[in-house]
Amino acid sequence: LRSIGLRGIEMKNTHLLGEDLCPIHCIQLNQMGPVIYCKKCVLDKPFKSLEPERVLEKHQTQNNSASYKKLGIPKRHISSTFDNYNLEFIIQKEVCDQLVEYAMNFDKNECKNLVLLGREGTGKTHLACAILKLVVQKGLRVRYINSFDLSSFFVENWKNNNFYERNEVENFKSYDLLILDEYGLYDQTEHYKNYVDKVLYKRYDSEKPTIIISNLIKDQFISKIGFRLWSRLNEDGLSLFELTWPDYRMSSLTKSK
Repeated sequence: LRSIGLRGIEMKNTHLLGEDLCPIHCIQLNQMGPVIYCKKCVLDKPFKSLEPERVLEKHQTQNNSASYKKLGIPKRHISSTFDNYNLEFIIQKEVCDQLVEYAMNFDKNECKNLVLLGREGTGKTHLACAILKLVVQKGLRVRYINSFDLSSFFVENWKNNNFYERNEVENFKSYDLLILDEYGLYDQTEHYKNYVDKVLYKRYDSEKPTIIISNLIKDQFISKIGFRLWSRLNEDGLSLFELTWPDYRMSSLTKSK
């Protein structure tokens, strides 16, 4: 094993990570214990003023950001966690506690479908991405996608001879957890909704849990998704949370005035 020195600290190339590359230098990453790092990042000038522990911590953060993007997490929510979720009301803490429990027990076969409903600015996507990050740490396959983007993916490739719809539906079925955001917003024309429903039905058949996020109220959501699919989502167990607190974006705007 080849070792490199940094200010008296010895680090060994203990494990090569296959196809994982540094998002900055595009070279293969190395691993020291639980820490994944890039040799070049460690030795580059911008890092030399930092303590070795901070160098590795900074690179780990950059590596996590690149990984989260691959999971579909929007750029705005790359850093979203339960710790930095804005809590102003008791009901928010109660909901967060239950969602943390959902994420922590995910690998114990106790987690089923989850629906997050609420107006804009209540933090639904933030909370869902926080769940995703805890679940992926358990070594499970996860994916975040906007419902309209999912349906558009199929509609736009409809005439593509190299596109195999069945294979792609199977791919979305294969994730241990799929987060489907903005359901019922732009995905409700017949062709678009059919593809979203195909994925949801396939996941139901495979007993794979899905988190669905929507701005609709409960009755509207059930009407949009259809009683048949709603019944199936409930069959394996479903938790529904209605986030009824104010829009934090507008609250922040009001406070700043």
